[in-house]
Amino acid sequence: MANSEGFGKNAGDSASTPTHPWLKRYPADVNWHQTFEAHPLPELMDRAVKKYASLPCTTFLGKTLTFAEMGQLVDRTAAGLQKFGITKGMRVGLFLPNCPTFVIYYFAILKAGGTVVNFNP
Repeated sequence: MANSEGFGKNAGDSASTPTHPWLKRYPADVNWHQTFEAHPLPELMDRAVKKYASLPCTTFLGKTLTFAEMGQLVDRTAAGLQKFGITKGMRVGLFLPNCPTFVIYYFAILKAGGTVVNFNP
C-alpha cells in the first residue's frame, strides 16, 4: 500500500511506481518506512572517527586523511573557531570548493556551535 508520498511498502510494489517510477529499480526488500535515531552531525563524525580511525576518510590530490586525522583536524579547528568567538547559533559562511578543508570546517563550525552557511564558489 502506498503512503502519502507515493512510496509502497517495498520498492517493487506497483503502488509505488506511478509517483516514483525509479523505485522499481531498487531492491524489493528496501524498507521505505524504517526509522532512524536522530543524532547531531558532529556526533556522527565522532562515531565514525572512533569506529573507522585508521581507514581513509578523504583522498584529495594524492593526499589521504584517515578518520582519526580528520577528527583531530576538526577538533583543533573547532577550538580555534571558538577562540575567535564562534558560539551557539552564529552563522558562519563557507566559500570553499569540494575538498577536505570544506569537510574540516563544516564539522568544526557545527562542533563549535555555529550554523554553516554554504556559498557556492
